[in-house]
Amino acid sequence: MNAARPTWSRVGGVLVSVLLATAPLSPTLAYAAASVDKTETVHVQTDPAGTVSQVTVEDLLANDAQSDQLADRSTLTDIVPKDDKQSFTQSTDGTMTWTTGGKEVSYEGSTSQQPPVKISVSYQLDGSPVDPSKLAGATGHLDIRIDYANESQSARTVGSDQRTMSTPFVCMTIAMLDGDVFRNVEVENGRLVDDGDALAVIGVATPGLKESLNLDPDTIDLDLPDHLTISADVTDLALDPIYTIVTPELFTDIDTNDLGLDMGDLGEGTDALEDAMGKLIDGSSTLGTALRQLASGSDQINGGVAEFIAKISALPSGMTQLTEGIKGLSDGLTVASGAAGQLSEGASGVSELAQASLGGVDQAKASISTAGSRVNELKEALKNMRGTKEAIGSASTAASKAHEAASDAYEGLSAVSADVEQQKAAVAGSLDQATAELDKLEAISIEGLSEEQQKQLDQANAAIAAAKADAGEQIAAARGGLDAVTVELPEGLEADIEALDGATKQLDESKGKIGGSAQALDGADKASEAIGGAQASLDAARGAIEGVAGGSSSVSDGASQLAASLAQASTGASQLADGMGGLSEAAPQMVDGMGALAQGLGQLSTGLKATADGSDQLTDGLSTFDREGIAKVVDALRDMDDDMGGITDRLDALRDSARDYDNFSGKADGQTSAVRFIFKTEQIG
Repeated sequence: MNAARPTWSRVGGVLVSVLLATAPLSPTLAYAAASVDKTETVHVQTDPAGTVSQVTVEDLLANDAQSDQLADRSTLTDIVPKDDKQSFTQSTDGTMTWTTGGKEVSYEGSTSQQPPVKISVSYQLDGSPVDPSKLAGATGHLDIRIDYANESQSARTVGSDQRTMSTPFVCMTIAMLDGDVFRNVEVENGRLVDDGDALAVIGVATPGLKESLNLDPDTIDLDLPDHLTISADVTDLALDPIYTIVTPELFTDIDTNDLGLDMGDLGEGTDALEDAMGKLIDGSSTLGTALRQLASGSDQINGGVAEFIAKISALPSGMTQLTEGIKGLSDGLTVASGAAGQLSEGASGVSELAQASLGGVDQAKASISTAGSRVNELKEALKNMRGTKEAIGSASTAASKAHEAASDAYEGLSAVSADVEQQKAAVAGSLDQATAELDKLEAISIEGLSEEQQKQLDQANAAIAAAKADAGEQIAAARGGLDAVTVELPEGLEADIEALDGATKQLDESKGKIGGSAQALDGADKASEAIGGAQASLDAARGAIEGVAGGSSSVSDGASQLAASLAQASTGASQLADGMGGLSEAAPQMVDGMGALAQGLGQLSTGLKATADGSDQLTDGLSTFDREGIAKVVDALRDMDDDMGGITDRLDALRDSARDYDNFSGKADGQTSAVRFIFKTEQIG
């Protein structure tokens, strides 16, 4: 239902901003720069009305010297160190000795002592007082008033008198408001800040300070509030905790010597005022002369601008020509990238085809090997004169199958060779087209541009040259790789296949001749020779095909990388063309703008002349003002004399009071310390 409650980091950040914002209260109001031995942060938990329910103190002991032991004194109870490796001993008077381990000491404890500032929060709903316990979920017009009461006073010497003065605490409050709950928010003695996620009310109060300063409202009327009021229309009320930082630190470094309140110098100041007024009148007169000189210089500048406009008239046409050239570069790189992609696909296809052909070659080799075995068996049988029709028939059949397999391998190898040459021709054509597109860049001309404009385009020209050179090198490398991919048919393979065919036919003729063992043996010898030649040729063909497969794969990888590089260069050139196109479109506007500048300079010259006339009138007016106004103010200042003489004494007393209030729960002799309080009210709803 409600927005997420603010974290302490958000509240703390806003409070720090408030703390910094209070610095302008005085030229010397700031945190003490000197380091301290002991820093106390007192956390005060209250109910929604401001009644204190718990006070806990966090103490930090500095240990810049990394001592093993530190002296301290505290009135706290239930003291717990944050580092469980550190320990302490404490005497009845509160004096403590910490065993530090060479580190700073941080500990926490409780106390029943009440803080020096009392904060009261009261509520009204629709104009009637209401107990905060009954506000959760309420709807209506809500008024919240926060009052601050300073209960810390001490006797101080002010000039020659003794006075009771309050410790100068500054109270900085922040209340985070849910924008869904609070509407029409108004703040008295504070400021409303909208950070986009929630509303923040920030207020600063200085309870008791007005009475301590005892200022005469007729002389100095300062707004030193002691309360904060928040009014709003609420729906289904839920109120987050209200945080308040209370500290005297803003007054510890006041130096009244920097405030310039020495009334003994008032007479000298009034004399200086009279002298300054005279110089102002003289300066006004001098200003009129200078304005006329400036008007003359403006006329000269106008002439120079007109000459410059004439020289840049050729800029729009030159920029257009350059843009078109860069677009041509982008188109050429796109074509080159496509060609490289085709090269990669073609080379990959050649590699796949070569791999497939290896299977046919291996099958042919296997068939030929089988035929060779059969022929050898036949030859052995014929030598022993035990030849039969079955042996000759088996050899003939094996030789026939070997012939058929070898023929298929030859045809497959021929197809690989033809496809490689076809792919090479197509890819070479694409590379030629990409090269031609890159060569078009030489025709880009930037004539008509001034030297300064050409300098501005150097970076673009360098990028174009680098892209062209890189693409050219990669295309040349692709051509080299493509030339290396070739398939040559082994010499004699076709003749060996024909010889194998002849031997097969001769074996077929010998099947019916029982006594023709000599003729059969001759046919078997020829078949054996043909088989041996075919095997050797197929071994050579297999090596060539493996080379084609490997080379084609390398060309495919290189072409793929080339395609990616060219595509990237094309994208860069396209972006450059778009940018140059915008510049080309802006060039005419720049020329027009220079014309407007010339016109404006003319108007400036006219205005300066008119201003010079006005300066003369100002000089006359200043003389009247000096006579009728400043002279009377000087007289009044001289009459004030010592009316403000006691302010510095009271500020000195407040500074001493702030410095004296430097701890809440005690400190050791010789120990320097600082203290601040953080109040947190209980949330409602």
